[in-house]
Amino acid sequence: MVDLSSLGVGTAAVWTRRAAEQLISPRAVDRKLTTEWQSPYPSVLADAGYTLDAVQWATAGLLASTLTAAPAPIAPVDSAGRLLVRLPAVPCGRDAARVWGLPLIDDDDPATGGVDRFEHDVHVWVHGEDLTAPVVPGDPRPHVLHRHTLTFYEGELVQHSSGLWLPTPLRTALDCCLLLTYEAAVCVMDDGLHRGLFTVDDLTAAVALRAGHPGVEQQRAVVAAADGRAEAPTETLLRLLLTPDWPELEPQVTLHDERGYPLRRFDLGDRTVRLGLESDGKLAHAGERMAAKDHGKDRAAWTQQRWWTERATWFQIRCRPDETRARMLGARDQLRARAA
Repeated sequence: MVDLSSLGVGTAAVWTRRAAEQLISPRAVDRKLTTEWQSPYPSVLADAGYTLDAVQWATAGLLASTLTAAPAPIAPVDSAGRLLVRLPAVPCGRDAARVWGLPLIDDDDPATGGVDRFEHDVHVWVHGEDLTAPVVPGDPRPHVLHRHTLTFYEGELVQHSSGLWLPTPLRTALDCCLLLTYEAAVCVMDDGLHRGLFTVDDLTAAVALRAGHPGVEQQRAVVAAADGRAEAPTETLLRLLLTPDWPELEPQVTLHDERGYPLRRFDLGDRTVRLGLESDGKLAHAGERMAAKDHGKDRAAWTQQRWWTERATWFQIRCRPDETRARMLGARDQLRARAA
């Protein structure tokens, strides 16, 4: 019995076919691929029976592009004890965003049919062609690894707790501006600001550093639209949908009772007409119990504070934006007319 326990050690339980063939024959590898192993990319292997996580997909992209994930020393240790190394490749774009936990709204969206989870990004030092993996039975499309050749500034690559070297959350968010739709990129920016992964000043400085670079106008537009008060992508999407015609909207509006205690908080609110807006996510607020709870909160806001509530589901925001905008602007206009 051959000991295969060394496969995937130090590479997030993902390994190359070449590493496997150093232990067993190519025919034995082929047999295991029909029973025990899976191949996320050609010549990259992992145990079968589960879905790779974000770190494993990022590692698989490195191995598919370089056959190694280990940094290589390129100079002796200097007088300060530092070792200069060259990274074989670097996960970037969508893969880096997934490792940092940044939301990619089109990765798996039942409302729009988005399946961008099959899109991956890696930085390589020498430009390479995109890699398309074989379609796995049951998947709607193949995984595609996009290979980019990027320019990094000092401090833009850091080591993740998993051991992976990848762009900082700030650099990742800026790269996503060029890879995602405008709305999806603003969701990434909002999340990074909300979680304190970077600040508005950080973004302003980074964009200024890129003056004259291709795509900098897209990055400026996303940064200008970002607001770290958003707690979920649905809030970001609803704000982007409405604020061009409704600048009075304010994120995270809190109502207080007569004793000053918080009564409830709206995702968005207009204090001038006492109208609160709630955006319901893909899965939250589903079912009769949650609907009853939401209705009770809306009723309390009206009876105690005379604040009206309008709600929009993920499906309504994503698939019926014009109808959703018209309904909410109509509610605002009715309240304005009543106040007048």
